[in-house]
Parts: sequence; C-alpha cells; structure tokens
Amino acid sequence: MEGITITDEAFKSEGHPALLLAGPGTGKTYQIAKRIKFLTDNGIPPSEITVITFTSEAAGNMRKKIEDEGGNEYIEPDKRPGRVSTMHSLGHTILSENPKLFGLQRDFKVVDNETVKRILMNDAALILDKNFDDAEDAFYLRRSGSKSDDSKKIVEMYERILRACNSIDYDDQILLACKLLRENEEIREKYSSESKYLLVDEYQDINPDQFELIKILSADFPDGLFVVGDDDQSIYRFRGGSPAFIRRFQSDYGERSEVFQMDESRRCPVNILESALSVVVKFDKSRVPKSPFNYKRKDSGLVIIHDCPSDDREAEIIAGIILDKIKKAKELGKDPGDFLILIPTKFYGEKIYSVLNRYNISVDFKPLAVSEGFSKLRTIKRWLEDNSSNITTRLVIEFIIDSGSVGIPGPKSRSEEKIKIRASGEKIVSSLWAMVIEKNISLYEALKILSKTNELCNNVFKRLIELQETYIKKDVSEFLEVLSSCTKPWSTPEHFLNDVDNVIFNTDRKVMVDKNYLVRLMSYQGAKGLEAEYVFSIGLEKGTIPRNKNSEKVAEEARLFFVAMTRAKDEIHLFHCRKRSGSATFMPISRNLTRSSFLDSLPEDKIETTYHPAKSKLRS
Repeated sequence: MEGITITDEAFKSEGHPALLLAGPGTGKTYQIAKRIKFLTDNGIPPSEITVITFTSEAAGNMRKKIEDEGGNEYIEPDKRPGRVSTMHSLGHTILSENPKLFGLQRDFKVVDNETVKRILMNDAALILDKNFDDAEDAFYLRRSGSKSDDSKKIVEMYERILRACNSIDYDDQILLACKLLRENEEIREKYSSESKYLLVDEYQDINPDQFELIKILSADFPDGLFVVGDDDQSIYRFRGGSPAFIRRFQSDYGERSEVFQMDESRRCPVNILESALSVVVKFDKSRVPKSPFNYKRKDSGLVIIHDCPSDDREAEIIAGIILDKIKKAKELGKDPGDFLILIPTKFYGEKIYSVLNRYNISVDFKPLAVSEGFSKLRTIKRWLEDNSSNITTRLVIEFIIDSGSVGIPGPKSRSEEKIKIRASGEKIVSSLWAMVIEKNISLYEALKILSKTNELCNNVFKRLIELQETYIKKDVSEFLEVLSSCTKPWSTPEHFLNDVDNVIFNTDRKVMVDKNYLVRLMSYQGAKGLEAEYVFSIGLEKGTIPRNKNSEKVAEEARLFFVAMTRAKDEIHLFHCRKRSGSATFMPISRNLTRSSFLDSLPEDKIETTYHPAKSKLRS
C-alpha cells in the first residue's frame, strides 16, 4: 500500500474513494461523525448518505453522537442521514421489501443461532448421504464464498430446509440482497442513489459477500466511498472476515483512491500500545506498515505478566487485584474504574466467575451451564406454546436424542460403534425434511406420520406427547420429572442448583451494586470495541494462544491478542499458568504448561513479570 497520508482531517476527503487507517483509540468514530457533519454542512442531502457499522451497538452510538446537542458532531434533525445501520440490517431491509422473490412470506425469520445452523447443515448433509465432516466443511465454505461441488449441494439443501421454515440464514441477509441488487436494476438504482455517500466502519472485518454489497452500492458513485478500519484489528476469520480487503483497497478502487492514517493514540499509553504492536509486527507479515504513533497520554501504562502455578491461584490473584483497586479508590473517594477479563472460551471463565462471586464482586458473565440449561428450557417452553415452528421442533428433537432417552448415543460419544449409531439416528431425523418440503407440512406432522412406521421416530414422538400432556395437566412435579428424563437440561442436581444460585446472585447484585463495580468477563472476540481501565488477559499458554501453528491462523491470533491488549487504558495483566484444569483446556496434558510465544515477543523495557508461587487463598 503506497502513499499513506498522515492526517486528523481525513473526513474532509473529496473526489475519490478513501480509506482511513485508524488504530485503537485514535478516534475513528469521531472521524465518521465528522464526515457526516462535513457532508451535510456542504449541502449533501441526508437521503444520499448511508452509514454502515459493524454492530447494532455501534450504529446506536453513532446516532447518539450526531443527536447530542452538546457535542461537536451534533447534526440538526433534518440533516441527519437517512440510514445508519449494520450491513445485515441493510440487507434485511432490502429483502423485507421483496420477500416473495425468494419464496418467503413477509413474516420470515432470520436464523442467527450457530447451534441451529449446524444442526440444519448436518441434516442437509445426511439427506445427501454425506457425513458430519462434509457438513462442517460446507458450514465454513459457505461464508468464504468458495465451495466444492459436494459443499454446494449441501448448502443448496440447507437453504431448501430454511425456506421450508420460512427462514433465512443470518448471512443470507447480505448474500440474497446482493443477488437481488445484481438482478434487479430498479431496486439497485434505488439503493445506489441512497448511498451516493457510503461510509463504512470496521472495513477490516468484511467478508466476500459484504465486500460485494459495498461494491454494488458504490459502483455508480465511487468517489463518495469513505471506509475506516485497521488491518491489525481484523479478528473475524471464523465469520469469513479478512484483512485482505483493507490491504488491497487501492487495487479494488483504482489509482484515484487515497489512503489516510490517524497516528495519535488517545486511549492507550505507550507501554501498552507498543507492546501490543510488537506482537502483530512479528507474527503478521502481511500487515500494512504504519507510521509510529504519537501519544496524547503522558503516563506510560502498565504491562504485567503473571506466571501462575494454576488456574485456581490465577482466579485468586485476579480477585485480589480487583479488590485492591476498589479499596484504594474508596479510600481516595474515587471511582475504581472498569475491569475487563478476557478468556479464550467460556470454560476458562468458570473458576474466575466462582471466585469473584465468593468475594461479592459483581460479574457480568453467563456461565456455561446457565446458557445450556436455561436456554433449553426457553426453547422447550416456546415449543409447548406453539409446535408449528419447524426449527423449534427440530431443536427439541435434538434435546431428546442427546438425552439418551431414546437409545441414541450422545454427541460426545467417541467409540466408532456409537458414532455410527448416532449418525444412523440423525439420518432418520433428517429424512423428515423431505416430507416437510414435498408435502408442505410441519416437522411435527412429519414426525407424527413417520412414528407409525419407524421405531426411533415413534420413541421421539412419545416423548413429545409426554411433555405436552404433563404440561397441560399443570402438575409441576410430574412435568419436571418428564422434562428431566426426556431432555436432561442439567447433567446433575448440583449443576441445576448452581445455575439457580448464579441467576439469583446476579439478579440481586445487578440491582444492588453500583454498575461501576461491575466486572465484565467475556471472550476475546466479544471485547472488540470496548475499553476499560484494567484488563486481564487469560490463557496465554502454548497450545491455547496461539492455538495453531498455521502462519495465517497465528497471524489472526496475534491480531486478536493486539485487540485484547489495546482495550486497556491504564493496566493490562497477562496471565499464563503452569497447570490448568483439563475441563478448561480439553488438552491431553494440562500440566507443565509453558507460556505463549506472544509473551516472548513483548519488549522487555516496557513490561513487568511477576512469578506467583502456590500459596494459600485470600482471606474473605
């Protein structure tokens, strides 16, 4: 990438497609808001401006910024853009105006649950005599836009199943919108004229379908395109996102396009940002080289590596740091600030969550058991109230099969024989979709018909009838007994009681405790766009972060680590353990763990390292 211009006034760019490289905390949201104000102040009708953000929260924040009468970016109501939305929301709007073109009713549903999508993709593969691995390939290849012949057939069947449910996939909102815009000139001209000035946030995370939507919308008015992003923060490869689009911007939009960079770090102090940069520079060789940052903050910030004996001790150390910060802030009559704990998967959060609860530290976190157990109950409740939804019926059928109550091995079975039995049972269930599609009946009706000739379907149907009958009788004890035997929302009474305790605790704490004391515990990906005074990064061991040896995947994990570190405004605490619970790592050996290669790349003059020996827990 050539000819990068350093400026804090990129929002004034005119007469060419423009890319603004905006690193963490440099003010990219400010630039987009200023861009909107600049356009409207110069007579551009708001009906010709479309603003696309990556998340609904970002869209809301943008609207709030331009509607704040006390802010520098305030825009009079009659000058505000006609559309500020996510790309998926824009796609949904386009489809909602033309649902019949895709065989949909106006009340069509959008399936965005990953578990549901995987179940339906598995069904599609089994219908075509393919296996679970083929379904997984199709699941990922569908997002990348590159599919083998087998994957294409599986995807086509998957889409037929969705249409039989009057539904579309979450990604279909963009994929089908692109198809409609390509094939219908009148509709394309309408949306193109409303996007003469197209502003796109988080450009580094777009996937091939999103890129195509941007290209279609900006084709007639390329000079109005203004995109903002940072390839160092591209972390959504699992959704098809790629930093390639930001890196090839000039190739895609021609020699007249211009690239700008903001170089002032407003959020991160020097030690934190320079440490984070050292990792992406080393592990992501394709990154766009950028000019050094200028630091607005005078303090250097703290980067502390914690070498812990175990994840039990790690949780205690984290609680101790948080309690100490809160205590000191109270003594000074100050706000202690925000605490953000980042984990590789939810399994890493269970111990931390439990320890923080024990010390009465309010935590914003949904433990695994809560999400699995109570989400099952919500789905079952929806089905009992209305069994006409094919997708809800399919989920309840899956719960019943997974429970083992109909003779089918569970999804975690490892023996070859059990895997074959499960695949055979799932194939029978998948065949129900043929009846749904061909006869235009519900999945429940198809199951009822096949239950007369097939033993597995008969057993599943009997369980559904039991659930319905005991629910109607309103005998709570009998209903719970049937519910437990049919679907097993919890594996043990202890898990159930722990879930209830967690829900009650968090409900009470969120009402009683000042939200400033709330600790957020979430995945690395979930922290994108957030910031906190104190950030804790967990799981920095070899085999976890980075998990892969593939250079492309390591590069993305380096960018994810970069994003995690740059959430911190004052301190970043980096944790690696010499031993972890196998229930968290799922590794054959969880002892004698060594620290991540990412930690070895941090500049020694900007970090501190603390070795923690095993010792007694904190006193309450």
